[in-house]
Amino acid sequence: MTTIKSTRTPLWSRLAQTLAGDILSGRLPVGSLLPTEAQLMNDYGMSRHTVRSALAELSLIHISEPTRH
Repeated sequence: MTTIKSTRTPLWSRLAQTLAGDILSGRLPVGSLLPTEAQLMNDYGMSRHTVRSALAELSLIHISEPTRH
């Protein structure tokens, strides 16, 4: 887990940047499933809304695709 530094950038954007960085660096392998919303909420101490906004951003920039299980 990467620590998210405090800045004026919205929290959801910082989480999206962190996750994108983890994917692009290979820390999270391309094609693998991202952690669940609940796990991201727990790991980063963020609300479901913040996590969902970050995941939506990753989808918009084509870094990840949403899936349902």
